Amino acid sequence: MKLINGMCNDEQYRHDYANGIGCLAAKWIADVKTETGDIYLDCGCEADEDYNYEVILEPHCLSYDGTPADECITVEVREFDEEKPIFKGTPSKLLEFEEG
Repeated sequence: MKLINGMCNDEQYRHDYANGIGCLAAKWIADVKTETGDIYLDCGCEADEDYNYEVILEPHCLSYDGTPADECITVEVREFDEEKPIFKGTPSKLLEFEEG
């Protein structure tokens, strides 16, 4: 997925591109949310899940330069009620992460 800032109605932009972080998040949810439970949207206020995820987009990556989304996004994972993250890194590194 490539992050861009602005798009036209060209067919090439339909599947391989996300028009900003909001579009990327919506595409991800549409792809992974297939049944009841497991994944929820939260306002970020007083969340009490086992793990809380913060997704941070580097603003300079919103361009037409084809920068891979993985290099533009940092994910922080915290256990409930903890300040220090147990993981901080790219989405691809998160897929490799196992809490130890």
